[in-house]
Amino acid sequence: MRSASSSDMEPSSDDQPPQWTSERFLELRAEFLAERTEFKALEILRRMVAIDVKQVDENAWLECKDLIAMLLNAIPVQTLLETQQARNDIMLLTALESCPSHVVTALASHFASHQDVVSPLLNGVAQAVAVAFARRINDPDTFEQLAKLLAPVSSNPQLLQELQHQLATTKSSEHRFKVYQVLLCAMERGYYTPTLAPMLQSLVGELSCNDILVAMAAMDALSDVAIASNVGAAVVNESGAPQKIYELMQSSKEAPDGGFLYPCRAGDQPNDNAENSYEWVM
Repeated sequence: MRSASSSDMEPSSDDQPPQWTSERFLELRAEFLAERTEFKALEILRRMVAIDVKQVDENAWLECKDLIAMLLNAIPVQTLLETQQARNDIMLLTALESCPSHVVTALASHFASHQDVVSPLLNGVAQAVAVAFARRINDPDTFEQLAKLLAPVSSNPQLLQELQHQLATTKSSEHRFKVYQVLLCAMERGYYTPTLAPMLQSLVGELSCNDILVAMAAMDALSDVAIASNVGAAVVNESGAPQKIYELMQSSKEAPDGGFLYPCRAGDQPNDNAENSYEWVM
């Protein structure tokens, strides 16, 4: 499904009723069910990718999503991803660039359900698809499912370059933490490698942020990873996070918003000699 080009010579879609209604998607469904072949599924999927999203009725997305799921189930994931390279088929790249977030989530969920087959492909001939998925991560509806899909291949150089580029260029802390979700998911599921160390250091650096809410979000994220497994705890401890958290706690004692970090009674004082207490025990 593509976005409308400014160079299109057709009249504005705003002046016309949507061309793609629930009924039209149901017609495509019936067309597929009449044959139920991989070839037919690919043919219809390519036609759907070419649809201008502005021409889809807002009440038709459920039928659209259901049809996409049916077509994907009829096509082996190897066919979708391997032909991406071998036949220079840009269908998935086109879809990921312009389709709505719930369609991206559906695609990611489908591929994640075949992780054993998909991960080697995303790490090899289909790494461009992994990068395309990563470019849609800054969305509240997509980032969690995308993190699950991308975590096993998070050390791929092309994917990692894209994630680090987003971290370096965005000014939004919300965007950064959506990117960090790939790292956190990789750590929790045992996919962490030293290649991810720069991204981990970026997350640890958030502990020094002047925005106390950002620092707290980083502390919570690292804590969750450390609690999840002994391996995660070891990686977090070696990252220097415990010392950063200790420094954060110390500097927050006199801060106006220090109560966010010190929910203690008036007159209580944190232990100034408790540096080691911020190390996660394995």
